[in-house]
Parts: sequence; structure tokens; C-alpha cells
Amino acid sequence: MDVGRKKLRSLKGLKAEADRVFSKWVRTRQEGLGASFDSGTGLATCVTCGATGKPSEMNAGHFWKRGHLATRFDPRNCHVQCVRCNNYRGGAEAEHAAYILKTYGREVFEELETLHRRVVKLSRQDYEYIIDKYK
Repeated sequence: MDVGRKKLRSLKGLKAEADRVFSKWVRTRQEGLGASFDSGTGLATCVTCGATGKPSEMNAGHFWKRGHLATRFDPRNCHVQCVRCNNYRGGAEAEHAAYILKTYGREVFEELETLHRRVVKLSRQDYEYIIDKYK
């Protein structure tokens, strides 16, 4: 048995960890950075309906859904949403699109639209980078 070797985490495990870390980062990033988190009150605000709640009670809502790896970890594509908007209103796409256009402008919106169509395969190093970056 090789005592000095560390067992590598599976890609599935790394992807799950990257999702967890990125989601927490999205739900707690400061105002002015594409999200609404007030460190004074400790509350996050849904970008699509304005509901507020603790970050742990909110979702990281993706405009282009998580299945699109090219935009899955792009902070311009993912913002604080309440459970109602993200889960029961299908991401409140019209309001989410309006938020992206208002916050970043048409150029970024069109860039995200182009990016989401790209077929991307993320490597172990990609997931490790995402985990380190958003931790």
C-alpha cells in the first residue's frame, strides 16, 4: 500500500464542491457586484422579485441553466434568487434577463447568450480552480 499517496477526489465530487462553494459566494457577494447582499443586515435580496432572506434560505439562480457548463460558474449569469422565483417560477426568466441587462448591459447579455451554446468539458484542474477562487 502506498502510504504517501493521497486519493484523488472524483470529478463528480469536485463538481459538487465547486457548485456548493460558488453558490455560497453568489448568495453572499456584496451589493454592486451583481448581487444584493447587505452585510449590515445580513440579508440577501432576490434580484427578480425583491424578497429578502438569509443567504442560506436563498438560491443561486442561473439565467442560463446549470447544464450549460460554459456559463455555470460565470458570476454574471448567476444571482441571488428566492426559492419561489428560482424553483417555482422557472427562474423568473424575464425578470432575470431584465436584471442582467440593467446590471451589465446588452453586450454582456449577448456574450452570455453566445457562451451558453458552447460545449465545454471542465477538467479536474478547472474545478479545483473554481473551488479555490470562490472559497
